[in-house]
Amino acid sequence: WLLPVLLAFAPLLPNALAGYLHRDPATLPAPPTGASPFLVFDYAPFLPNARNLPALLDQLNLIFCANQMSAHARGVIISAVERLHSSETDLSRVKTAIHLVMLSPDAAVQR
Repeated sequence: WLLPVLLAFAPLLPNALAGYLHRDPATLPAPPTGASPFLVFDYAPFLPNARNLPALLDQLNLIFCANQMSAHARGVIISAVERLHSSETDLSRVKTAIHLVMLSPDAAVQR
């Protein structure tokens, strides 16, 4: 029963992921009491490598792909992030790289 449900929602997952990665935490409503129920990413560990794409991909490969990212996927992601306009912030570059890595088959399949 679970497979049809997953297949029905599969097209929405990349958009949901993008929503989580690119939203501004300041726009999230404050909870009435207790801790926030919202997932907020901490990009600080990745920002030092935002302009050093091979090093950034090494970090992301280790975290999201168990260090098993294919050379092809790595090349495609590096090429895509390099095409971002030079005025893009480091945070935007990191978010885009994370988004692409998490959408790659290497991050989706556990080996």
